[in-house]
Amino acid sequence: MKPKKLFFNAHHAPIGAFSTFTLGMEGATGGLGLELRQPADQSVVIGYEEQPGKYVFLPFQEDESDTLSDFAILEEEADEIGTRLFQSSEISRNFNVATDTWTAGRLTFSIISPVMPLPDPDINDHDALQFATCPAVLAELTIDNTDSACDRPVVFGYRKHVQELMAFEDLPQPAYYPAHPRL
Repeated sequence: MKPKKLFFNAHHAPIGAFSTFTLGMEGATGGLGLELRQPADQSVVIGYEEQPGKYVFLPFQEDESDTLSDFAILEEEADEIGTRLFQSSEISRNFNVATDTWTAGRLTFSIISPVMPLPDPDINDHDALQFATCPAVLAELTIDNTDSACDRPVVFGYRKHVQELMAFEDLPQPAYYPAHPRL
């Protein structure tokens, strides 16, 4: 379904997890959020090399200079790399119950959220329960390079702005652990 409005945040979350991969508004308003009440306000960098030394990105970061130096192998190459953001007129979005797909130029980026019933633990095996409760969303990045003889580098990543992810050792420990004999 093509939405009426192109830019809006969608929270893609695994079943049962208090975490999201949020994407959809222009600027650094999405990202990976763990136990947050709002989006992570991170730059999400999704793009490819349009022509040698020239990169193009979906507009989910502060601006095109936000990532300019990140693509230089040597410091002196940073001035030679050009970046730009896709304009809204170059982007289309298909938003459905379990998928959110962005298309611009040669790029197609999809986020797939799991949508399935939780299996009854009394009649399903351990593998079915693990699969249904896997805390993950899937992302698929495709570049159509069928009409080109040269390689086309692809970029996907995020830049932390506000939130710092904590290591497991830094998380508060619960006072008790509920019993899950089947898991």
